[in-house]
Amino acid sequence: MKIREFKVLTESSNIEARKVKPGASFHDSFNQINRLKTKEEVDGYINQIKDLGKQLVNTKGYSDVIRYKQVIQKYLKSVVNYAYEVDRKDSFWNNNYFRTVNVVNEKLESLTRDFLSDEKENIDIASKIDDINGLLIDLYM
Repeated sequence: MKIREFKVLTESSNIEARKVKPGASFHDSFNQINRLKTKEEVDGYINQIKDLGKQLVNTKGYSDVIRYKQVIQKYLKSVVNYAYEVDRKDSFWNNNYFRTVNVVNEKLESLTRDFLSDEKENIDIASKIDDINGLLIDLYM
């Protein structure tokens, strides 16, 4: 079998070189995108909680209480996943291990504290309505 022609591609016009920004690794880019996504998610939850809190004060309905609680739970899960980091350290001599919680984003933690203190009145109303509904169900049974 004989090879008739063999051409080497010498033109570089068809091949584009990809340039990587110096100092920006995939991990850094991924973390930055994740932070932006989480910030948008947290802002969305805050707006939902405020809107549902106003609606709850006006209507005082049980369906509003349930939606209000669900949005607060989602918000808190999002904050815990974003703002805290749990480390596990094993002891060499014992079979014990230690867990430490590091605050990753202190601003988000302070925002959550302030926000929950502002929403305390609405949370109390939701709790009272939930308690009354529970008592009514107990009386019914």
